[in-house]
Amino acid sequence: MIDTLQLAIVHLGLAMLLWLPTRRLASPAVLFPFTWGIIFLLIVLAQPLGYIAVDATAAPTFLIGTMCFCAGAFATGREQLPGTLPPLSMKPLLWLCLLLHLTLLPIWWRDVASIVKDPSNLLLLAFALRYATTKEGESLGSLSGNYLVIGLIIIPILVIALLQKRIRGRTVLLASLPWIATNFLTNGRAGLTQLFLGLLFLYAHLGRIKLRTVAISAAVFLVVFGAGAILVKKTDADISDEQSTASQGDIVDGVVSNLLDYSIQGPILYSRVEAQKAAAAPDWDALFWAKGKHWEHADFNAFNWSGADGNVYTIYFAQVPVYGQVGMAFFMLIYGLAAGYVYRNAWRSYAHALGASYLFGATVLSIFTDAFGPSMNYLVKMTILAALLQWLLARRLAVRDAH
Repeated sequence: MIDTLQLAIVHLGLAMLLWLPTRRLASPAVLFPFTWGIIFLLIVLAQPLGYIAVDATAAPTFLIGTMCFCAGAFATGREQLPGTLPPLSMKPLLWLCLLLHLTLLPIWWRDVASIVKDPSNLLLLAFALRYATTKEGESLGSLSGNYLVIGLIIIPILVIALLQKRIRGRTVLLASLPWIATNFLTNGRAGLTQLFLGLLFLYAHLGRIKLRTVAISAAVFLVVFGAGAILVKKTDADISDEQSTASQGDIVDGVVSNLLDYSIQGPILYSRVEAQKAAAAPDWDALFWAKGKHWEHADFNAFNWSGADGNVYTIYFAQVPVYGQVGMAFFMLIYGLAAGYVYRNAWRSYAHALGASYLFGATVLSIFTDAFGPSMNYLVKMTILAALLQWLLARRLAVRDAH
């Protein structure tokens, strides 16, 4: 049977093999096995700390899934076509941002106030809102939901303009901050982590890599991740308790521990479910978007010997329990084909660029969840809005320059 270390070696070896003809870590065919190889290696290193090893029963699933994804991604995205995104007229886009904030932000707050009993306490709002939406079946209205989605689409476009030196960083921050705050309070860290990874993809391809920028970005990510861990009470530091004795060191330790937990628990928990050493109802489904269902929070199970539990089960939990090994192989091949195609054509249009940045994040986050299939509704909205904005704003800029 293949153990965790052997899984790490196989995945990292495959990543190196596919990197040689591509020379790009961001290529989906390279990124997927590299990410999983690093996580398997972290699990091996974390075992002396009490973390459970990946059960060998699930090794065939991990290997077949990786091979299928890489085969598809390498077939369609071995090379990235050259291209340049056209500059967009920023003034109308900034006015649109202001209009959306002025009209839809109050509606979002009204919806939050109808769900949370005391929305004035921002320190408790995030936890109360997450609890109401996940445990009590509450949800925001469609206008508020689409306001949050639009923000996740427009922010990357603003960042592209920043990298093209057509807009100032301060302006991007001011326009983006309401969306960042509302997405954070409503959905926690998940959406912002996906956004951060997508922006990292854009920066790596369009910007000039600077150590200072990378360091600041990493620090911002850790602050957001840590704040999310505290606000939704996933560390022992209770910021709402005035009598809390948690020191700054305790908070840092809790955040780092939470980051490690989230990074490695997915493969551990999924392998134990497949080995029938842990039980979790098959609530995830790669075809949620087609079945009209909503993403469910899976059951909790222990991922270390001290009994710490989690409910992150990797991309395979949305496939194998529902569609079996053959269905999983099919889904992973299709995901790879799609990710490779979008990556290859990333600079043909803004729709392609945003799609490639999103799937970059989805590939990394496959260790947590399936961010490909169930995100189809978002991807459709993103494609339509990005194409529409490019058609309108590039055309407006061309007309203005002509005069």
